[in-house]
Amino acid sequence: MGKYQTLIKYILFFIISLVIFNFPISAFSSNPVCDSLFLNHTKNNFQSRLITPALNHVKNYGHEIIQTRGLRLFLKNNKSEQDATKWYGLLTKQKIDINQSRFISYFTDIVEYVPRKLGQTLSRENGYLFTPFDGLYNLTFRMPIEYFTSKFFNRKLEPAFFLKIPVILALSFSMSHQLDVVYQNQLENHLKAEISDHSKEYDKIIQSDYRYRKIKNAIQSGQMTRDQAYREAYLISLAYSQYFKYRDSNQNEFKLESELKLLDHYLFEHLKPIMFNGIQKSMFSDDYFVPTESIGLLTDDQKILIFKNAHQRYLKYQIIVELVNQSELWKQMLTSEKMQQLIQPILQDPFTVELMNLYKNGKISRDQLQTYLQEDMYWQNRFLDYDILGIKKYKKINGISSNHFLTLADIREEILLEIVNPFKK
Repeated sequence: MGKYQTLIKYILFFIISLVIFNFPISAFSSNPVCDSLFLNHTKNNFQSRLITPALNHVKNYGHEIIQTRGLRLFLKNNKSEQDATKWYGLLTKQKIDINQSRFISYFTDIVEYVPRKLGQTLSRENGYLFTPFDGLYNLTFRMPIEYFTSKFFNRKLEPAFFLKIPVILALSFSMSHQLDVVYQNQLENHLKAEISDHSKEYDKIIQSDYRYRKIKNAIQSGQMTRDQAYREAYLISLAYSQYFKYRDSNQNEFKLESELKLLDHYLFEHLKPIMFNGIQKSMFSDDYFVPTESIGLLTDDQKILIFKNAHQRYLKYQIIVELVNQSELWKQMLTSEKMQQLIQPILQDPFTVELMNLYKNGKISRDQLQTYLQEDMYWQNRFLDYDILGIKKYKKINGISSNHFLTLADIREEILLEIVNPFKK
């Protein structure tokens, strides 16, 4: 009996150690609600809200282990939520995490696209996810355990941690490949249907939208087929759609900490090297002038300005689309006081006026007008980035870098020359 109690003590000590050293870390990682608690409450309040309940939970858990002579490690009281599932867990009611950041929730929507569609089809109602793993686990393991414990212990028990983990691992290894194949097939079918239904729209944006210029160039050079181009355009349009949803739902104060979380998104991942490693000579080709005093890690102020500049660029890209197409959204923008500081500099820019006149006189098409305005916006933004980082780009003459620095006027001159002679750029 003494050895048994000693083993129990060691197990309890191990569990308490895990809670003390890991619980605060996991509770406060990438969670804005927990961040708020950590910053706004006193140390005593922090202890009363988090540490004390956790220790009490471990203490009660230890008592249960001793009282059941270790049975609690493998079995626990049944607390199944049958009302949240259908068909023994094959379908599970989707839970909404109010503490999850809105930005992460958009990625969750993509990951759960196939399970959500299958759940909707099978249940004939919204809000259910297809969870075959849960269904298999319940049917092959959990329900038999509940049945036998009700016979031998006169009460239903369900698997606890030390009995559940090896079974879950075994099931996950056996099912992961099959589920991945199903998910990939469904996602592929969704992509094909989306592309087939909107191929004309993708053709248009590839030709007219500067954001898709890499796809346009790849098609012209023969490096990408039309189907590959449509797929790539779909992913880019999805990235921008998610980004604008994120902007609409996040009107909080601009903070560097929250901005850094955007670096995993398609539109911001190119900023990762410079945000984490700063300015290094090896990052730039010989086409750039990088003074010694600019080399090194960025300051927080520089990082914030770079992020703000990126946000402004993506917003102005879309403003130009609405302007050129004279959409209903553009009419709403014109009456919005908040948008005036972005709209008026575009409308009053002499280069915008010149391009608009070329369009009205039939010298360029609507698609060209949009592309050139967005290209000009891109370079305006790039030069702002160069100023923030303290670097400059050399101007190329006949494809060779010169000793002169590139300016916005040079870019605009190239655009106008291309309009006059589209075969020479």
